[in-house]
Amino acid sequence: MWTTPSFKENIGGLTVIQAVYAFAMALGLREVFLGSRTFMTNVAFSPDGFSLERVLLLSALLLNMMLLGLRFFWVPRNLRGLIFAAVKARGHQGGRLSADEKGKQRKIPLKDITVALHLIVIFLHGSVFYFLCVEFEFIAFAASSTAPFDAGALSGYVVIHVALLLLNSGWIASIQRQEARMRNEASPAKNASAAAGSVWWRNNLLCGLLAIAPLALLSTCGNSGVACLVGTGPGEVEISGLTPFAPDHVYASVVSVFHLFGVDDAFLATGLISVSLAFLLANSLFDLFKTGSTYLLLEEIEWAEPKDGGGPGPTGPVTGEGPQ
Repeated sequence: MWTTPSFKENIGGLTVIQAVYAFAMALGLREVFLGSRTFMTNVAFSPDGFSLERVLLLSALLLNMMLLGLRFFWVPRNLRGLIFAAVKARGHQGGRLSADEKGKQRKIPLKDITVALHLIVIFLHGSVFYFLCVEFEFIAFAASSTAPFDAGALSGYVVIHVALLLLNSGWIASIQRQEARMRNEASPAKNASAAAGSVWWRNNLLCGLLAIAPLALLSTCGNSGVACLVGTGPGEVEISGLTPFAPDHVYASVVSVFHLFGVDDAFLATGLISVSLAFLLANSLFDLFKTGSTYLLLEEIEWAEPKDGGGPGPTGPVTGEGPQ
């Protein structure tokens, strides 16, 4: 006996987006592993001995990259949360719509251009993450060579990492604003990703600005970023801005204070870069410790056709709390 087939639609397309994005992330992590392997072979496990400073530096950077990758593998779920909130908000408004209006509703109540922009931002995340991984590989190769290695090699890594955090912060903040507008219109409760998103964008913004601040300070001492980071004396340091917003002569003023305690320019510059790296690592640790369980929760939506075939049935998210 044949049974009547049932038809359903869902947002499985986001799973495809997640898979493609994860592939781009994996390409970047491959560069990290290649650079790490080279460093461990040539430096960490070299029979000729190793540099403790370089081993500690690369170990801290590798930990930072692993934690960042763990967090940013889930970037597409923010779009999933937005779609979930949009459909859920419409479900709360359903009682105020006529049958004809319900039949004309879009299943995903977001404009096509809005969805397209979010998809572009998602893959922009993947691209910037890949560039960050390539920068890590460069640092690992530089640290593996016999050439002098200084903190100047880390400035590019810090800038790209901060750019990724600020991109993510701005994007999540815009999603939060859209979701807040939907809640104001329909008054449903926050979903899990919306609550965690408030932590994510604020944490990324704060730590990103704190991490770039030491580079902004270093940018005030002349016209060569590397020269500033490896300067040997008070009169020999000349660096121009790595960033356009740092005031002139700030670095010289800070240096003059530290000179009173016998701290030279090169040591101070290395210390400032280390502070930037510490803020970046703290960003990932706080994120995971504060919202780690949220990464395991994914919203799902399904639309089912009615058994009598009389047009589209009720739409709404599957939440485990009964039909919307």
